[in-house]
Amino acid sequence: VHADKLMEEEMFERTRGMTEMTFKVNSAESVTMFAGSNDYSLSESFAEQYLTCVSNSAHQWIDEDSSKLQGCDTNKDGTVDQTNGSVTPDSKFVLNDAFAYKLRDLAQSATADEEFTAEDIEGWKPFDVQKASDLNHYTANNVWDDKDKDSDPSNWIRDTTSGSFDPVTGIYSEIVKKETLGSDANNPQPRVTERVAYYYEIPTKDSERYVDFTGTWETKEYCDNGEVAVSTMVFGTTKVTTSGFECDSENGGQSSPEDMGQFDATYAELGAIDYWWFGQTDRASKATLTELNTVVRFCDQDNYVAGAACTSNDEYFVKWEYQPAGTNWDEGLLIRRKMDNTGNTYGRFSIMQKIN
Repeated sequence: VHADKLMEEEMFERTRGMTEMTFKVNSAESVTMFAGSNDYSLSESFAEQYLTCVSNSAHQWIDEDSSKLQGCDTNKDGTVDQTNGSVTPDSKFVLNDAFAYKLRDLAQSATADEEFTAEDIEGWKPFDVQKASDLNHYTANNVWDDKDKDSDPSNWIRDTTSGSFDPVTGIYSEIVKKETLGSDANNPQPRVTERVAYYYEIPTKDSERYVDFTGTWETKEYCDNGEVAVSTMVFGTTKVTTSGFECDSENGGQSSPEDMGQFDATYAELGAIDYWWFGQTDRASKATLTELNTVVRFCDQDNYVAGAACTSNDEYFVKWEYQPAGTNWDEGLLIRRKMDNTGNTYGRFSIMQKIN
């Protein structure tokens, strides 16, 4: 879960989204990561404890105090009072077993620029390549030791990396399967994680590339009876108009296309539910590439107020997937999967595509 609309607004804005870094290539042997970059990841049980701690403004999280302890400082005196693993998570931050948090914390963003030199850059794609074709690659089962110093105990990693460069979008995509083996390089039961990263050029360090939804998007949903329900969403300057058909059923029977009529919504209204990226300042109709590849938790309840309790029957998760296409990135397919809080698909997958 990369965005949780059940959080109070301030906490949601602080933690939503993924790690994000901005680099400047100075030369073949020098890359600078700018201040404001953020690779501080909150995941699984660590995220639940962390959120419980920092949701109280009188508390702060410390990664390492003078006693080498990590945990919650409950009086902001610089020492850990509740160590990581002993903090009882607030129930509002505890997800069912089918889901786990994968958030960031803007409060942990880098405060200064950091330079990487030749030794750091070696093997780091896309920076350490001679030509664009080098970005299309596959390397399986690369084993290496991730210890910081020679005196530290070994922390073996086995990773498999696949990279590709799209010359039309200008995006280098990298998929990594990482197996954490620990002290035993032959560990038969490693901890396995996977990630997708996107690298792309921006004109200035404070700018961003977006997918602009302005225009008409068509949604196709495959109903139980084999028919396809087709609807359109027209994204305008201040509102979105939806019309057409959706899959619906009576008394739990097979779903079939049913006319939904026509209705309008503001970008703020869409942003309050699973279309969480809409309505942001100066980019109401736009989304970043990572925002369109997220899982969002939301309350499907009329007039829901962020931070309030949500009944389990109204708690849903939506997984969004988008692979950009075209020079403006808006010619791809946006796939939506809605799930209940146990991870079961609720309704049908839907596929959105811009048609004009």
